[in-house]
Amino acid sequence: MFSGKQLRLILLMVAATTLLGCSENQTPPLDQASRPGDKLSLPGTGEVTAHPDRFHLHATASREGDDVPRMQQEVNAEIRTALELSERLELDDDDVEAMSIRIQPQWQWQPERELIGYRVARDLKLTVSNMEAYARLVSELTELGFREINDAGHSISAPEIYHDEALKNALADARRQAELLAEESQRQLGAIRSMEVMSSGSATPRPMMARAVADEAESFRPGTRTITREIHVTFSLE
Repeated sequence: MFSGKQLRLILLMVAATTLLGCSENQTPPLDQASRPGDKLSLPGTGEVTAHPDRFHLHATASREGDDVPRMQQEVNAEIRTALELSERLELDDDDVEAMSIRIQPQWQWQPERELIGYRVARDLKLTVSNMEAYARLVSELTELGFREINDAGHSISAPEIYHDEALKNALADARRQAELLAEESQRQLGAIRSMEVMSSGSATPRPMMARAVADEAESFRPGTRTITREIHVTFSLE
């Protein structure tokens, strides 16, 4: 049996232990917590409209018949005149590519397989940097006798500039959303904790309004491209 003094001492020790346990494990009220681990993660999307400034053209000089040497001479002569045209238009050497000559047999399949001649052809790839030069190139190639002139697409000379701008817009979009959510929840938006770029982005072309043929060269429109970048950002919340 414990004496009265010993019993009171035991009860005091038990009470102290209980209080200490509560102080170590009890979660403080939400408005008193520092919440250093709170964060807000969300995506951002940025877009930039880019205008193509490189226009590509594919022209073919060709002949069909039996006299292969003569056809070769005519095709090569036609290509030479086109190369002279590119010099007059002051195209860079990197923007002019004359391909090797091709000689292909032509077959008749009905009523039986029979060689009826040859096709001699040579391709020329040209690139210009503005629409005026493009229209003039199509027109003059037609006057030189080229019967096969095709649009080979268009591109952007410095796409990295547009990708960087779209990436900045994506970060701004993520920050705008984060600031809105922080304000609505009566919190303060802190520093960026992490960022992840989702992909290298895409360039979505809009269709051209006309084909690259002589009678439509003046109305040719390359359209625009929309470059998109996406990012995932994590902010601290205070």
